[in-house]
Amino acid sequence: MCCTYTQKQMILTKDHDPDAKCTVFHNDIRSFGKDFERYFQRADDLPDTRFIRSYASVAGENPETKNIKIRYATADEGVKEEEFDMVVLSVGLNPPKAYKEIADKFQIDINDHGFCDIDSSNPVQTSRPGIFVSGAFQGPTDIPESVFSASGAGSRVGEMLNFRRGKLGQGKNLSGRTGCLHRRTPDRCVCVPLRGQYFQRGQCTFHCGICQDFAPCGVCPGTDFFVCHQFGQRDHGSGG
Repeated sequence: MCCTYTQKQMILTKDHDPDAKCTVFHNDIRSFGKDFERYFQRADDLPDTRFIRSYASVAGENPETKNIKIRYATADEGVKEEEFDMVVLSVGLNPPKAYKEIADKFQIDINDHGFCDIDSSNPVQTSRPGIFVSGAFQGPTDIPESVFSASGAGSRVGEMLNFRRGKLGQGKNLSGRTGCLHRRTPDRCVCVPLRGQYFQRGQCTFHCGICQDFAPCGVCPGTDFFVCHQFGQRDHGSGG
C-alpha cells in the first residue's frame, strides 16, 4: 500500500507544483492490483521524478540551508549523498487498535501482524464459519478492494440466508375492513406510526397520488416513503 499512495502523493505534488523535483527511495515497488503498474508508470514518466532502488539513511543537516542530507548507495555509482528540502517517510498500515478485542468477540483467528487470519483462496472467510471479513482488517488494502471485498462478504451472507428468502415476511389480511384504521375526521386523519401528525390532502411530498386512492378517508397519512405507497398504505392501516 505504501508504494501506491507514495506514487499518488508524488503525482499530487507535481500537479500543485510542476517545478518540484521528487525522488522516491525504495527497496521494491509492489504494484499488484488492477492498473497499479500503469499508475506506477504514470508517476515514473513525470518530469523531474526518480525512483531509486536503495536503502536510504539521514546523514545530517546542512547548517546553512537547513536541508536534509540523505545518504544512499546504487549499484553503478556506489555510496552517494544528496540534499533535499523535505523528506517524507512513507509508512505501512497497521491493524486497528482493537484487533484483539475484535478477534476475541467474534472468536476468530488473527495472524502474526494483527490482521485477520484468512484463506488466500477465499479471503472473506474467517476461521469461524458464518463470520466474514472485508476491507483493511483482511490486511493493507485500498478503497476499491475494500468495496468489492465487502460485496463478496455480503454475497456469502446472502448464500447462507438464501433458504429463508421470501419466508420471513408476514402479510396483513385487511379484507372486509373499510375506512381509515386510525382516528379520523372528514378532512384529516391521525397516523399513529408518524407520531400523531396531521396531514391534509396533498401534503405528501412525493405527490404520487397513490395514497389518496388507498386511503378512504381521502387524506394522505404522511410523508414516509413506505406510507406513500399502496403497500405501505395497507401496512399502516389506511387501506380498505
